[in-house]
Amino acid sequence: MAILRISAHITLHFNRKKEKFMTFNGFDFASPESVGVPSGAVLDFMKRLRDEGRNVHGFMLWRHGKLISKCIAPPFDYDSKRHAYSISKTFTSTAIGIARDEGLLTLGERLVDIFPESVPETISPNLAKMTVHDVLCMGCGHDNNSDPVMMAAEDGDWVKAFLAKDVPHVPGTHFAYNSGATYMLSAIITKRTGMKLIDYLRPRLFEPLGITDVVWDECPRGINLGGWGFRCSHTDMLKLGIMYLSGGYWRGQRIVSRDWVKLASSYKISNGVDRGDDWGSGYCYQIWRCQHNCFRGDGAFGQLLIMSPDRDMVLALISEDNSFQDMCNTYWDTVFASAVGTLHTYRMDPLFSEDMVKEDVLPENPEVLAELRSAEENWTATELLGGSVGEFEGKLTVDGGRVGAVDVKVEGENALFTLFFRDGLVKMIKAGSGKWVKNSFDEFPRTEFEVMVAKDIAPVEMCVSFRMDGDKIFVNAQATNSPHGARITIDLGECTVTKAMNYQTDTFAFKLEK
Repeated sequence: MAILRISAHITLHFNRKKEKFMTFNGFDFASPESVGVPSGAVLDFMKRLRDEGRNVHGFMLWRHGKLISKCIAPPFDYDSKRHAYSISKTFTSTAIGIARDEGLLTLGERLVDIFPESVPETISPNLAKMTVHDVLCMGCGHDNNSDPVMMAAEDGDWVKAFLAKDVPHVPGTHFAYNSGATYMLSAIITKRTGMKLIDYLRPRLFEPLGITDVVWDECPRGINLGGWGFRCSHTDMLKLGIMYLSGGYWRGQRIVSRDWVKLASSYKISNGVDRGDDWGSGYCYQIWRCQHNCFRGDGAFGQLLIMSPDRDMVLALISEDNSFQDMCNTYWDTVFASAVGTLHTYRMDPLFSEDMVKEDVLPENPEVLAELRSAEENWTATELLGGSVGEFEGKLTVDGGRVGAVDVKVEGENALFTLFFRDGLVKMIKAGSGKWVKNSFDEFPRTEFEVMVAKDIAPVEMCVSFRMDGDKIFVNAQATNSPHGARITIDLGECTVTKAMNYQTDTFAFKLEK
């Protein structure tokens, strides 16, 4: 089991009483007990995630101004910038709030007035009514998600394709989860500022929060996707959550108005489920409501940012797991339920002060804390393959799939796989037995590791390990700029290759030449 390398990020300090405390990536790092959370509750959270088979890559837990728990599974690290999927939406919503604060737009503006050059020849009554508010709350009046129609637009004009889509419902009356609507918010920022969304946010959000090296995918016309395609770390996610919980402030600096935070995080529309769990608690402005008066950012394949005003607590969790409600329930039943203290004034309220949380302290529990810190440091997700090794060299001509042939060379603890794609692309991938080998490509077919990609050939980073056991070669290829990994089995005896990824398994026959 790999041990987390944290020394580069942690600084030890000593106060005047010689009491040791720590900082991590700019956060004060403290025991859970120091802010009213039992270490055992966090440990139970981790054990349940493991016992339930959740493929969690890492999480960070913050309360009362302190980071109290953190873990990351190799080959990821705390600075890995990975596709956050629909967590992107909450960053986009923040940009709309900032632009509103700056007087660049209002929530009641109609889209036909913002984009008069892109409207269809005949403007339907419902399209004419569609406002920024309607787009923010996924109530734009569409029956379903608009991004497939937009991505299929031959001229690459996604704004025009969105506005041309039928609007059968009166805006504001019907919820349809719609990443294309979030793209329109990005397009609004670009239209009103002349800047890409990511450039608009850089001095207003990213730089103040210390968020660096982020990237955002674009449509064919250079507009950031808004609803997806944003690559950030879970440290970046945590910072956004703390900023929202703090009423739009980050360490004393106002990022967005308190008014916007309250607007963006409050219930706006039913998402059509209304069953009382986290998936049925309603939608806000590119933010979901949750149980227990909480709200969240939520990305596909288990990217979670849960903000809890009553507990003054933020959880940022990254994974490749579709068991969203199960992971939420595990959090509610362990950490959330065990956190002592109830705030009479929320952190986002102007009257809040840190003195209000000083009584939320539990007796230290050194033995359980030590067990928790060990579990954090030894957290794993994607299996590091190793052990059995061998020697092999041959060419596989594959019957089906995107890869037409693979040259395989195994020499002890090292392997080299040369992929010949059917479109002519050739890529060499290195792997290690008992070690992760990093591979970085400026151009690689991203659909091999992601869904919802606007541009297939793009930068990909992956770490790869392997094990050779008899006539079978097992390969784990974990992308580090997305949540996804591929588990590949090459059966040299049966002449089959099996690839499992994104909850789909495909098996192809091959011809072997040695």
